[in-house]
Amino acid sequence: MIKLRSWLEGAGLALLYFVPHIALILDPGSHIVYHQLLPITTILRGMLLDLALLTVVCGAAFGWLHSGASQRRDWLQLGVLSAVGWVLGRILVFSTREPQIFALLKSTLPVVSHLWVILPMVAAMVLIYAPQMFRQSVKVLYVVLGGAGYACVLVVVPRLVLGSFASGPWEARGFDHTPASVSASMPKGPRIIWLLFDEMSYDQTFEHRRADLHLPAFDQLRAESTYFSDLQPAGFYTERVIPSLFAGEFFPTIRISKQGALAWRSASTDAWNKFDPQQTVFGEAHRLGWTTGVAGWFNPYCRILAPVLDRCESVDRYDLEEDVLPHISSRQSTLENALYGLPVVSPLLIHFEHQSQRQLHRDDYDEMLKQAESLIQDARIQFAFIHLPVPHLPGIYLRPESTTAHTPDYLDNMALADQTLAKLRATIAATPQADDTVLIVSSDHSWRAQLNHGGKGWTQEEEAASHGGQFDPRPVLMVHSPGETKSNRITSATNLMIVHSLLEDLLAHKRGDRQDLGKKAPSSGPAQAAK
Repeated sequence: MIKLRSWLEGAGLALLYFVPHIALILDPGSHIVYHQLLPITTILRGMLLDLALLTVVCGAAFGWLHSGASQRRDWLQLGVLSAVGWVLGRILVFSTREPQIFALLKSTLPVVSHLWVILPMVAAMVLIYAPQMFRQSVKVLYVVLGGAGYACVLVVVPRLVLGSFASGPWEARGFDHTPASVSASMPKGPRIIWLLFDEMSYDQTFEHRRADLHLPAFDQLRAESTYFSDLQPAGFYTERVIPSLFAGEFFPTIRISKQGALAWRSASTDAWNKFDPQQTVFGEAHRLGWTTGVAGWFNPYCRILAPVLDRCESVDRYDLEEDVLPHISSRQSTLENALYGLPVVSPLLIHFEHQSQRQLHRDDYDEMLKQAESLIQDARIQFAFIHLPVPHLPGIYLRPESTTAHTPDYLDNMALADQTLAKLRATIAATPQADDTVLIVSSDHSWRAQLNHGGKGWTQEEEAASHGGQFDPRPVLMVHSPGETKSNRITSATNLMIVHSLLEDLLAHKRGDRQDLGKKAPSSGPAQAAK
């Protein structure tokens, strides 16, 4: 009969393997919860099944190992050390997503990722030349695993169980509460359409564009708009930047509740604040009588802005944690999530059954473009925000004019973004309000080349365009007012937060001189925020 000790050691090893998974789900700053349709019960139940299955397998293995002959057991312990090395390597690599830890471990990553080989090799040498030291070290290891097993049973499992049976209605991806007809009491004034192209770089779009990259729609818009050539970013990550632009205050740190609600820490008071949709430009628009609509990618707009939107559609198939939690989703059953969480099984499923990241991103783009066109064509919506998933990677388009052979990359996605802008401007031109529409085109942040530099899918033309992965932080911002036919360049250093001030003025019908735009926001701001 297998002793309790073996089951606890098995639970401890299982817990260590699933530490990255559990941290991503249960951590207060979990972006996984933020980006999933709620509730996430099928994800949590899948994790419970995985934890139980791996505990049984590892516990049975430890029970058999402890009952074996001493000499044979010594050499079999090397297999245990290999498994522990693999798990520790996963944890250390996972921890490098924190910039400070990445800076410390960057040079050792090749060694860290091969701990499953290095650790048993070193242990084998110790076993040969100092067997007593080896046995004492293994005893300590089993004590650690047993302690982790207790933590699994007493802390982790109860939290997963409680979350697995949390009640609540399924979250809708979209809604339309817009009045059937536009009321006469609604404010008279220009319609506002704000197009946000995710990760569009000012430097790559206008200043250092490749010769074989053609962006006629962006060039035309710049030629008849006010634009900013020294725009400072409002942050580094989409989850923080866009809500910051809505609220008019920079969010240096965010965290997510179990219900998927967004909270942010104030840089001035260091206090946590609940994200309040009423304290955003959409809340202000509603108070002033505007009808509002969002068609958005990545952020859960229909959740965080629900009280102040008349119409909303949100799309997000993007796999944020492909390397740790590949293709795990609240849209799937418990069994599907359990299978995608298991070692060995998950890679096989992904290889034979699942859509690639590229295809998921393409699906997001296609659906988002349809929703964007529909929202623009809806004459009832006076203030529309559209968040588009290009030129954000992965590449989903190959521009025919490219002079190099490569897989789809960031520069190709820029060409697709240009086609998208042309198509949406044509859609705007076909609306009854076309001659009285303010068009704002921006990005949330620039091309974060350093995040992908040298990684899987990085192309030679990206290497050349980014000058070896260098980061130019300037995002894009262009404002086209009705009747505007000439270019107006704002050269002063201005923060992207100007978008909030500009929208407040437009909603209140305060339309000043074009040169005033450069004075509406502070010239300094957060260039980068740690995730």
